[in-house]
Amino acid sequence: YQGIKGSRFHLDPSLSLPLDLAPNVVFTPTVGYQETFYDRGALEKKSVEQGILHAGLDLDSRFYRDFSVGRTGTLRHIVEPKISYLYRPDKKAAGIPVYDELDRVDPVDEIHFSLFNRLLMTRKAARKGEDAEATMPLRRREILTVKLDALYDRRRKEDRLHTLTGEFDLNLSDYYYLEANSAYDFHEDEMSSLNVDFKFHIEDVFSFQVGRRFTQRIPVDTNRPT
Repeated sequence: YQGIKGSRFHLDPSLSLPLDLAPNVVFTPTVGYQETFYDRGALEKKSVEQGILHAGLDLDSRFYRDFSVGRTGTLRHIVEPKISYLYRPDKKAAGIPVYDELDRVDPVDEIHFSLFNRLLMTRKAARKGEDAEATMPLRRREILTVKLDALYDRRRKEDRLHTLTGEFDLNLSDYYYLEANSAYDFHEDEMSSLNVDFKFHIEDVFSFQVGRRFTQRIPVDTNRPT
């Protein structure tokens, strides 16, 4: 960003401990320490460093239910809710060079809410003969995926519910695939992005893809040239 030449050495070890609170419920606390050393090169003879402690909590679970589809099929509905909290204090570091996003250690006090829904189809391939039922190979496909993710920023004085993102994937056949993702900005009260893709392919012989991209605005980093 700043046209500075030098060397950087970055470490970010962390320690986590998953705990089974109940069936299908896992609580995982995490603590880590990020340390970065810089050789300022031509600007200063002595090196500089910045270190900061960060911590987080994860609470996630997984539930599913099976449904019969015909004689040889099973449809499994999987629901995976998750709540994550991440905290990193505000630490002013003077004289730190900025090479890229790794050097911008902003304070964080955020809660992430996510809900992941999946439909998994399992079907036995049809075969003829007396022992066909026992020798049928299983074919599995994740036919539908829906994911919602919300960000709650505790550092904001207002409009703390910051963004809501969604993902949608549809894969009913071996030949075509549909995926879409979008993001809604509550602070700006507008849809910030919307992307849709349709893919069609026949094994390794032929493939076709068409998509649409929409982005409301791209944040401009003040350290980057316009």
